[in-house]
Amino acid sequence: MRIPVARCSLALATALAIAGCYDDGPFNALQRGDDEPAATTSTTGGDATTSGDASVGSDGGADTSASAGPFDLGIDPSPLDAPPTIESFTISPGKLTQAGAITFHLEASSDAVEVELVRQTSLAGDGETIALVAPDDFPREHVIASMRENGAHTYWAIVRDASGLEARASAGVTVEVPDIGKEVWSWEGEQPSTEVFGVAPLDDGAVVVGHVFTPDGPRPRVTGINSAGGIAWEDEPVDAFGYASAVVVRPGEDIIVIGNRYKGVGLKQAMWMRRYTLDGERVDGWGDDGLTGERALGIGLDDAGGIVVTGDYLSSSAIKRDLKVWAYDSAGMSRWSEIWARDNYNPNSESDEQGYAVVAKPGGSMIIAGRTSTFVENEQIDTVYHRALVIEVSEIGFFGEMWINEDDFESELHAIAWIDGDVVVGGRAVAGPGDPPQGVVWRLQPDLEIARWREAVTLATADAAVEGVGLTHYGEVIAAATTGGQLHAVRLTGDGEVSWQTALTNDGGPDKVGALALDPHGYIHVAGRVTIAGELFAYARKMTP
Repeated sequence: MRIPVARCSLALATALAIAGCYDDGPFNALQRGDDEPAATTSTTGGDATTSGDASVGSDGGADTSASAGPFDLGIDPSPLDAPPTIESFTISPGKLTQAGAITFHLEASSDAVEVELVRQTSLAGDGETIALVAPDDFPREHVIASMRENGAHTYWAIVRDASGLEARASAGVTVEVPDIGKEVWSWEGEQPSTEVFGVAPLDDGAVVVGHVFTPDGPRPRVTGINSAGGIAWEDEPVDAFGYASAVVVRPGEDIIVIGNRYKGVGLKQAMWMRRYTLDGERVDGWGDDGLTGERALGIGLDDAGGIVVTGDYLSSSAIKRDLKVWAYDSAGMSRWSEIWARDNYNPNSESDEQGYAVVAKPGGSMIIAGRTSTFVENEQIDTVYHRALVIEVSEIGFFGEMWINEDDFESELHAIAWIDGDVVVGGRAVAGPGDPPQGVVWRLQPDLEIARWREAVTLATADAAVEGVGLTHYGEVIAAATTGGQLHAVRLTGDGEVSWQTALTNDGGPDKVGALALDPHGYIHVAGRVTIAGELFAYARKMTP
């Protein structure tokens, strides 16, 4: 935060030679020990400083009339250039009982050009600047993400004009939010033999995608969940056997869903992409339907609101899969699609590659997480070893930097996030021959040169895997994992230390995580499937951050 420098008015030179320059500091009202600190306004500019107290009443109005201050020399200290004024500064709600946003409301005079928002968490503490914005950037939200911010907060609005004169006003808010992992709502599918593979938060609920298994076969399903954990709407995006694999919400715009339909027998599938309004209405005539052999598994948004899909392509031999990427503009029109393959063992064999998740990297490129493979020939049988793969693709489809995990015996990645300038990925790894797979999170440098750390976050069980990663407002990593046939959520520090974990289910299983997503306020959404009375049901839960 900027602290104004005290200046002496030339008009007061004689008097101030005796009294000295006076500056009562940016937080003079905070030193009184008041239970509710009075709002303060002060002005600084040119060679003069004037200060005075103003209170913000219940109506938010601020009295910005100046007094002579503690050195009353009988001379009007106001500069010729009048300072800006604050008509009102309020915060809503005044008390926050769950993680979410508070909203600042500010009205200032037309000569104001800059507003500095400062948070004060104690009467004697220093202020923390949380934003430096234009006066027309109000109402303005600020997220309270967890119980770490519980208590009373005073926020100051410091309004400046072009010449540096300023006015100040304060308003308070009380925070009482629950600890991480408290259930907000949970949802179970109404039909058995259902499963969720993707989840995306909405303003008051979520949208989950997966499949429902009918007597004739699996059919894709998209479900909107309301703020109470009930079904708001449902739809089958494609009239065919198949499933929905991933979903993303473009805030304030629409919902984009991808998936695959089964084509004949065997492993052949064909990708599709559909669009919904935020109210769950499918937009007819919008989307894409891929070729036989193409499979869409992960979806992300680029910096321009365009859509990037990753998955794989089954070659004509029906043996080899290559990583594939599709790029669309913000209107859903195809821009390009590219295939990437890595053949690194011998000229008589071909490797397998899949892309499971994708995230935007600032600057236009995208980062894809998945797996590649290495075939090792021996006298009895060829062996396939999977390796975790992270690869960058440019905005025009050129593949570049990559990271392949060569430290573990086998590994693959199912989730990715861009976190504080680094790439964080999650999946599963087998440390050595005969060892069970563990759910693992890696944090990579943005150039993908090395892994800063590797952390196993699940017990060593036969079905352990991390299926989702996300970032909290405190720079920590949230991971959702399946371990021991149960759903788990784990929080890691920025250095990779597990700081909290909880089991979402504690039944006989088998349960499985399908996806994780965090909303802009930090709420955690985990989705997948649970077992109830021997039947598999789609499942989702929203938890406090």
